[in-house]
Amino acid sequence: MDKSDNKNVKNKEDLKKAEYKGHRERIRKRFLDKGIHSFSDYEILEFLLFY
Repeated sequence: MDKSDNKNVKNKEDLKKAEYKGHRERIRKRFLDKGIHSFSDYEILEFLLFY
């Protein structure tokens, strides 16, 4: 693996970090805007565990 491959891996890791950045705030806003009925079962569980 050369340096360019390492750079691509790092960029992919940065992308993954960016994908979930602000996730809790988006879930909270969705709850306030649409209520718990707009959530899937696993989202309700996540909401109850982490908020």
